[in-house]
Amino acid sequence: MQFITGQEELPPGRLPRPLALAVRDKKVIICDTAWDAVMVVDPISGSVHPLIRPGEPVPDKPVAVTVDAAGQVYVADVDGKAIFVVADDGTVSRQLRPPEEDNSFRPVGVACGPDHLFVADAANHCVQVFSLESGAWSKTIGRRGTGPGEFQFPVAVAVGPEDQLYVVDMINGRAQIFDPAGQYIGQIGVPGNHPGQFARPRGVAVDLGGIVYVTDSATQVVQMFDSQGRLLMYFGGGGAARGCMTLPAGICVDRSLLEVFCDRLPDGFVADYLILVANSVGERGIGVYAFGIFENAPALVSKARERP
Repeated sequence: MQFITGQEELPPGRLPRPLALAVRDKKVIICDTAWDAVMVVDPISGSVHPLIRPGEPVPDKPVAVTVDAAGQVYVADVDGKAIFVVADDGTVSRQLRPPEEDNSFRPVGVACGPDHLFVADAANHCVQVFSLESGAWSKTIGRRGTGPGEFQFPVAVAVGPEDQLYVVDMINGRAQIFDPAGQYIGQIGVPGNHPGQFARPRGVAVDLGGIVYVTDSATQVVQMFDSQGRLLMYFGGGGAARGCMTLPAGICVDRSLLEVFCDRLPDGFVADYLILVANSVGERGIGVYAFGIFENAPALVSKARERP
């Protein structure tokens, strides 16, 4: 490629096609589909190394990652049709698969609840559920279709603060919500390319306050919704400006890395948490966005209200 096109080699640490990410122990775990590898990035030291230690089995094509409360990492291997469970020392403790005779399992999204692992299965248009303790398959949620509780290519899952399950239903242009037992509650968004609508929803995350964040790789924004599914705001957008996105996919919410990025914040801005977004193509890599408030915000609001 370098000889044919003149393309330069990637600099050390550059991730050419990050698709999904999670944070553990102030380090970012990233699935990169160009390298077909799961990498650990330390933002403090700048080091990059593989998640899985040498000699262990590795995923054929890792496309999603999540971390449970104990620090175990779960990696969705879409080509290998398995979930890799990786311990803190980089060893693979087990591989999870549903009991299917036709071997059609296609895991593309993963999320941990208190007791279960939820896996978006794009081939069977459902969510597969496994026990975190034993790794045993438990049940499926949903089936193919366009109605409530049905999916057409579910691609991402997240668990909210009250253990609700959020599932990105890509072709149906929505994110569906289920209670902890897997019963349908409602949906966020409808198909479209305007605020509050989804053209190609790709990733989902939920913060401790119940705010839901959904990436849309077509409109190249992240939309934010409250717990009732009402649009709050959106950010990002395509282009070359700072803060823009390039086919955003995976997304996660984190507070542990605030101290790492505090020196990059505007004067007077107090950050409460970070949003990390994987830009799946281009030069942007992982976008980091801080949410919080300016110390003088109450004064600014009062001044704005006084205007005619």
